[in-house]
Parts: sequence; structure tokens; C-alpha cells
Amino acid sequence: MSHLCPICNLKSRIVGRTVSVVGFGRRHIWGCSRCRHRWILDAWDVTEKISGQIEERNSETLRVDRIFRTLSMEFDSEVKNVLDIGCWDGTLLEQLPEIWVRHGIELNKYAAEQARKKGLTIFESKIENFVNDVGLHYDIIFMMDVLEHISSPMAVLSRVAQLLVPGGLFIALTGNIETFAARFFGGAWYYVNYPEHVSFFSGESLTKSLQSVDMIPIKVLHVTHHSALVGVTLRKLYRRLLSVNRRGTTGLSNPSFSLNGFALAFSRIVRGKDHLLVLAQKAQ
Repeated sequence: MSHLCPICNLKSRIVGRTVSVVGFGRRHIWGCSRCRHRWILDAWDVTEKISGQIEERNSETLRVDRIFRTLSMEFDSEVKNVLDIGCWDGTLLEQLPEIWVRHGIELNKYAAEQARKKGLTIFESKIENFVNDVGLHYDIIFMMDVLEHISSPMAVLSRVAQLLVPGGLFIALTGNIETFAARFFGGAWYYVNYPEHVSFFSGESLTKSLQSVDMIPIKVLHVTHHSALVGVTLRKLYRRLLSVNRRGTTGLSNPSFSLNGFALAFSRIVRGKDHLLVLAQKAQ
């Protein structure tokens, strides 16, 4: 059995399985030997349904100044049109200058409403079908911690490219499937968080996917995620070790108390620079 890689269309094979989750079981992880992309098939319907059920995110605030500093970028006084895809409650957008046009896309109704309370313009739409009210194109588009939730990344990135002005910037953050921890733990790596996470990029697959939609990668950096602080990691580890599935739960990151549960918990400790932060520019 084989399937085509969603990034480079090479015939691919099964390279592992997810940890069993109540209500969802185990799923095959497919892998490409050329671009080293990994993914879980036919999971978007489940992922989309779950995205609408969550009413809380246990993560630290993503700081725009840290992103810009890491990418060696600076704020300037020129007004910019900005879109944040998967903006949650607008935390990132509200850190940008108020004179900028700040739009967000968020499927979760609870989060979208919280963002609107901050005076932000929020659209509840899939990015593939997104059209804003005035046909606006954007100078900067953010996708922070979103690509891993998408089972058809090329369709999404193609739409992102269409929404950017020529020379516009795309900034994204996602997990790196090529870290030591990812290779060592396989399907028990904490980031293989099915059914929330279904696409797992390598530096090469991320670069190839951007190039194929006429975006030029400027920087692809290995970074530590903003939630990987010692205190946050220990709290998540504690919850993981004590978690026991109950019938009727969503099963999000909640494996049975088992060797796999220990592996998932321990893989959080050895995180390091396990994310990719990318800056790309749409061709002029």
C-alpha cells in the first residue's frame, strides 16, 4: 500500500503509528523518503470538529517582538495589512501597531468572539475558501502553530500566496519532525498529537512546499517553542503522567496510563529546538 506525498508527490509508505486515543484508536503515520514529510491520512474532518470544541488553550503567550527579533526584522511606521491564520483569541494581532489593518481567521467560535472583543476583525472561514470583504491583499501573513493541523497543506499555502501582495512576507511556526526526539519516540513523540496534529514538516518539506507556490524561503530556523519553559513543561508532564482516559472525553493528548503515556510525557522534557520558524517572501 502506498500514497503520494502531499508535498512532492513521491510514492510513500507507512513509517509508524500514533498512540491509541479513546474514541479515535491508532492511525498510520505516512512518510516520504524524499522530502521527509510525515502525515496522517483522512483526518481533517476529525481535526476540524475538535477545533470547534476547545474552549481553552494551555500555552504561553506568543510574543510578536520575539518573533521579529529572532527573524532580525523590525517594526516600521508604514501602515501594513496583516492576516493571522488560526489567530485564536487575537493575542498576536493585538500586539501589532493599532494603525495596521489587523485581520484574523479562526474556526473556533469561542476564540473568534474573544478576539472580536479586542476590536479585531475576525473571519470564521477555512483559509482555502477565504475572501475578505474588500478584496484586500496582505503585506504580512502569520500561521503560528497551524500547519500541523492541516491535512492538505499545499491547498492552504497556495491560497496564502494568492492573498499576499508581491513581495509580501509569510511567517509560520510548526514542529520539526527531524529532531532527535521525533526520530527516537516516533508515534509516541508528544507532537504527534493525533487527532489535533496531522501534518509534520521537515525543513526540506517546508522549503519545497513554499517554493512550489512561488514563495521564496528567506529563513528556516530551528527554534524552541514559546511554551517550552521549564514550568510549563513540568505542569504538562504532571498532567500527562496522571491522565487516565474516560469514556466520552475528546481524547486530546490524553493517552491511557501506559508505557506510551510515559514516552509521551518524557518526550516533552527533551524538547530543545524542536520547531521550525520560517520567513518567506512572495515572488515579485
